[in-house]
Order: sequence, then structure tokens, then C-alpha cells
Amino acid sequence: MANHHSIAQIEAALRKADGRPAAAARILGISRQAMHERVARTPRLQECITEIEQTLLDLAEGVIIKAVRAGHFPTIKWFLDRRGRKRGYGRAGDEESSMPQADIERLITQLGGDVEIYRRTLRLQSAR
Repeated sequence: MANHHSIAQIEAALRKADGRPAAAARILGISRQAMHERVARTPRLQECITEIEQTLLDLAEGVIIKAVRAGHFPTIKWFLDRRGRKRGYGRAGDEESSMPQADIERLITQLGGDVEIYRRTLRLQSAR
């Protein structure tokens, strides 16, 4: 069991492993089960994992925002599919909603993106 490792040691391993208990267990040389049991009964370790997950989400959102601002069409489409539904973007069932080209370009411009990169991406996709 992981009892011979201090909470601080386990927390450090979790941080090094980006909050993944199995990877932290490998770092400490203990079983995954032992790690999961220790995390389950230690609120501080649970909070540590939650904090790491939130940090990773913030980082991922930042990357998504940069890609949208750069006019990366697949990311824009993905973003609108998930976050733009109340504005009429995204998917209706399995069918893709038709999003007018002008609306997409206007949104890219509003987000500070490069419409020309978006247009180039469309040309490349249509050439496939």
C-alpha cells in the first residue's frame, strides 16, 4: 500500500504525472490500486487532482482560442459545434447545420482571426 509515501510525495508525483494516478503510481513504484485507494481516502490528494485537471483545461482552452483567432477552420468548426448551438451553429442530430460563409467569416474577424487562412483551409479541403 502507499502508506509509506507521504501525502506530499504522492502529491508531487501526481503533479509530475499531470494528475494521472496510474502514472503517479509508476513514478512512486506502487500499484495503481494502492494509489487509487490512497487518493480515495485523502481529500488533499483529490483536491490536487482537481486542481491539475482545471489547470490543464485552462491550457487547452487557451490553445483552442489561439487556433480560432488564427483562423484554423477545423478548430472553429469544432468550437461552434460545441459552444455555438444557442446561436444556431453546430449540429442538429447527425446532420451538420448550414452555416452561411459570411457568418463564419464575420465570427473569425470578431475573434481577431485571419479570414484568409480560413479561406485557404477551405480551398485545401475542397481540393481533397
